[in-house]
This record gives sequence, C-alpha cells and structure tokens, in this order.
Amino acid sequence: DKTVSVLDLELSNGERKEYTEMMDRLKGLDQLNKDLRGEMSKKAKQQQLIELEELARFCAEKKVSRVVSFVKKALEENDNRKVIIFSRWRVSQSLLEEEISKLKIPYASLFGDDNAEKRQEAIDKFQKQDNCRIFIGSTLAAGVGLTLTKGDTVIFNDFMWSPADHQQATDRVHRIGQKNPVFIYYMKFMNTIEDQVWHVIGKKLQVVNEVLKDEDKEADVANIEKI
Repeated sequence: DKTVSVLDLELSNGERKEYTEMMDRLKGLDQLNKDLRGEMSKKAKQQQLIELEELARFCAEKKVSRVVSFVKKALEENDNRKVIIFSRWRVSQSLLEEEISKLKIPYASLFGDDNAEKRQEAIDKFQKQDNCRIFIGSTLAAGVGLTLTKGDTVIFNDFMWSPADHQQATDRVHRIGQKNPVFIYYMKFMNTIEDQVWHVIGKKLQVVNEVLKDEDKEADVANIEKI
C-alpha cells in the first residue's frame, strides 16, 4: 500500500517578513514588465523568473529544520523505519545533510555532482546496512534509476514543477521488492509560492489521469490525504 499526505507548515514571523520583502521586489518587477515594452520587457520577465526561483529556494532552505524534526520523531516512533528525503536545491541538500548529521544516525546521501562510485556506495549503504536509516538525495539525480526499497517513508522537502519528477522519485521506493507499506509526505509552506506550485502539479495530474482513463494507473498524487 501507498499513502500520500501533504503536511502544511507555517513560516515564522521573521521568515514571513523576509518572504514578504522578496514578494515586494517581485511585484515591482511585475509592474515594470507591464510598463515597459520590447527588450527591456524581456529582461524584466527574465528577472521575474529568477525572483520566483529565489522564493522557491528560500522556502526549501527554511523548511529543512522542520523536515529534520519530522524525521527524528518518525525514527523514534518506529525502530524499523527508514526514511528517504528528496530535495531539488543543492543548498537545501547540504543543509539537510548538515542537520541530519547532528542526529548521530548513520545516513547515506546522493547528489547531482557525485560520481558513479559514490552513487553506488550510497545505495549499498542504505540498502544493506540496517543501521543506515536515512537517505538524502537530489530529486533528479537520486530520483531515477535507483532501488531504495529498504525505505518505507519518503519526504519531499520541496517541489519540482513536473509531477513526473515526483513520481519517478517515489518509484525508487514503491516498486518490486518493497515489502512494507510506503508513506509519502509533501512538506508545504502555506500562503507561499509552494501553494501555487502545488496547484500547478495538481492540474497537470488531472490531465495525466484524463489521458490514462484507467484507475489502476492513476498518477501518484491523484488522491492525496491532506493532514
């Protein structure tokens, strides 16, 4: 079985202030884009995209401490649980590794700049060593072509724009060889850009499911239990 849940989180007052200031800059660029024409307008649009990515990365970084607290509690509740954490951004991946190391629990990690040898070592450590209970990976680099069936809990620290990337990542765990129920958690800051990204993901999944027209093949996040 597979259970998919969304965990809504709140920014702290200080974090919300930072986020609002970033949003104000973005709104200023939006007005600039409306006022200008031609090449200057194109530059404004490009800058808007950069600012949007900055907002998404900001949320990913601020979420790390919440994710690690969730992982710590999950492992304490179940001695046999193994957790996989996926993150899109290299900076948030590094922060996750830094915070996870403080738990003094053996873990494995795999990022986009790791070579083939490091890649295999990380997989073997997580799959073969019972005391290695956490795997930290890039959503793209670790989300394709791996087998992580020793894990039973998947946490997305942040979002990709395409639901297929999330599907690929969860398929590393929920696949042939998996003997336990799998729990998938999407951690989302409320009233931020992540709400908008999640909305886009949901719309894309609706299109996918309309095309499939097969309940047995419904996309991963089609029936989400919101908690």
